[in-house]
Amino acid sequence: MHNTPPEEPNADPGQNNSVTEWIRNAARGDLESEANLFRRYMEPLARRAAGKLSTGEKIVVDGEDLVGEVFMGFLQTLDKGGWKQLQNRQDLWTILLTIMDRRITDMRRKKNAEKRGSGREQGESGIAGPGEAMDQRPMQSLPDREPTAEETAILQEEVRAFLQRLPDDTFRSIAKELLAGYSQAEMQQRLQLSHSTIERKVGIIRILFQQSLSTDS
Repeated sequence: MHNTPPEEPNADPGQNNSVTEWIRNAARGDLESEANLFRRYMEPLARRAAGKLSTGEKIVVDGEDLVGEVFMGFLQTLDKGGWKQLQNRQDLWTILLTIMDRRITDMRRKKNAEKRGSGREQGESGIAGPGEAMDQRPMQSLPDREPTAEETAILQEEVRAFLQRLPDDTFRSIAKELLAGYSQAEMQQRLQLSHSTIERKVGIIRILFQQSLSTDS
C-alpha cells in the first residue's frame, strides 16, 4: 500500500463520523451506506483516474467506468470480511487508490502483452472497454420459461425492497425506467435530467444491484 497515505481531497472533518458509520454499515451489507460511500468518493476517484491515465488510455477506458470497477472490487472484498485494516475514511481512501493503481497496472500489462502478440499476460482485474463493464451486469437475468405466480410475487417484492434501499426518489425513478427497458437517451427526455446525471446514477444503481445479488447469494 502507499507508504505515505495520500490525503483525501476536500476532506471535511465534520463528515468523518458519517463516513466511518457508512463504512461500518456497508460491511454489514447496507445498500444505502454503500451508495453514500460511492457518491462521496466517485468524483475524487474520477479526478484521480484522469490524472493517472494517459491521453491514449482515456480513449479506451472511461474514468467513471474505472471508478465503478474499483468500487465494486472494494465492496466484493468487504462483503467477504476483508479489509481488516479499514477503520476510517483515510483508510478507505488509501484502499480505493491502491485498487485503482493495481487495475491500471493490470490494464497496461495486458496492453503491452497484446503489443508483443501474446495476449496472455492479464491481471485478474482487467478493465473493460467503455460502457462494457456496466452494460454486461445482470439487470435482466430472466428465465426462458414464464415465471409462476409465486415467483412473480417474490420478484416483485425483491424489486420493491431494492427500490426502497436506493438513496432517493431520483434514483428510484431511474431504476424503474431501467426495469421498463428505456435507454439512457429516452430516460433523459422522460425524466428531464442531464446525460451525465443519468449515466452516473445508472452506474451507481447497477453497482448496488450487483452487490445485492452477491449479498443474497
